[in-house]
Amino acid sequence: NITYDGLSGAPTAAGIYAVVATIDDVGYQGGASATLVIAKASQAIIFPPISPQIATTTLPLAATGGPSGNPVTFTVTTGPGQLSDSTLSFTGAGTVELTASQEGDANHEAAAPVTRSFTVTRAEADVKLTALVHTYNGLPKTAGAETNPPGLNVEFTYDDSATPPVNAGAYAVVGTVSDGRYQGSASRVLVISPLTQTISFDSPGDRFIDEVVGLSAAGGTSGNPVTFRVVEGPALLDESGRLSFLGAGPVTIAADQGGGGNYEASSSVEHTFQVLLPKPDVAVGGARGAMKGIGLTGTIGGQRVSIRSRKARSVKGRFTVANRTFLPDRRAADRLIVRGRKGNAFFRVSYFGSTGNATAGIVSGTHRTPEIDASDAPIPFRITIKPNRKKLVNTTGARSLITKKTFASLIRAESGTYSLALDSGLIRVQAK
Repeated sequence: NITYDGLSGAPTAAGIYAVVATIDDVGYQGGASATLVIAKASQAIIFPPISPQIATTTLPLAATGGPSGNPVTFTVTTGPGQLSDSTLSFTGAGTVELTASQEGDANHEAAAPVTRSFTVTRAEADVKLTALVHTYNGLPKTAGAETNPPGLNVEFTYDDSATPPVNAGAYAVVGTVSDGRYQGSASRVLVISPLTQTISFDSPGDRFIDEVVGLSAAGGTSGNPVTFRVVEGPALLDESGRLSFLGAGPVTIAADQGGGGNYEASSSVEHTFQVLLPKPDVAVGGARGAMKGIGLTGTIGGQRVSIRSRKARSVKGRFTVANRTFLPDRRAADRLIVRGRKGNAFFRVSYFGSTGNATAGIVSGTHRTPEIDASDAPIPFRITIKPNRKKLVNTTGARSLITKKTFASLIRAESGTYSLALDSGLIRVQAK
């Protein structure tokens, strides 16, 4: 008879048992004792190698264990992997090491752990660079990016520097995805254009010949000076930006501002205006006759009147002077110089204005009118021509003979500002 720890049945579970064997026979006796050992069964895990993975992959893990029936469990030993139950995902790129394990039980040894190592690479992302065209304004200019998948962080360099540029120019920009699971980049050129400048420059408007005009304009933010130039016309510009005129006609001036660096040169601003001359206007008439030459300017003796002195008597004529030029603020007002011929041995001539006898000034060419323009009424004058009867009348008995003589006075009005502007009229007297 054999017993195992005092029991007759043979054991099946792993363990150490005291075995006693006793001879059960009518002719014999005897026995023996010993120890029976049943070792735990070994287990092995079948866990296939894992190929390289993409960081966006989700990988279910599977392995076959030993006969204990205990589950095979997995742990991330090293690397950018994370487990949810038996599903592996990745937080980035690198090398991941996994270990598969299986616990033992009363009859089975724990399985030897199986380790698998593999590489994880980032997934490729598409990058499209945006916001590549800017205009200088003194602030840093950055590029933008669109990614697929959307929303990935992108880091930029500009000519190999992480600092965004400020100044005008072209910069090689590289946008690189900064994400644990994605990689990708794109390169383009970011352009910062110079700032366009504009000039605020008002037209001087029509001007009178004797005016000196100080030019001024406001330019752009470069701080470069606004300069002026005469494009065409009878004008001179001095170093101080003061404009003077040499004659009448259209004048075109331009204002410019240079650029450089962060600023474009401004577009020229041009203005054309007229330079006006004074228009002296002389009209002449007889004592009772209508005035001739009103509004007819720039003529030398183009209007004339003849007066007959009967019996060598004193006669009177009339003339007016006016300035037919007009500009606002009386900028075309001018003092006209009035001239007339002096008398001779046969005729005594006197000139009278509104303030009285003006003969001396008119004959000497020093008589000046007040400042007048086209808004003022013509200034009237009278001329008295008195024949010298002693020289012209010969008396013989009861009969008088008058020598036929003629006197002509060219009445001339000349601009006090511009001597080439003048007008005249002729008053002619004949003694008969």
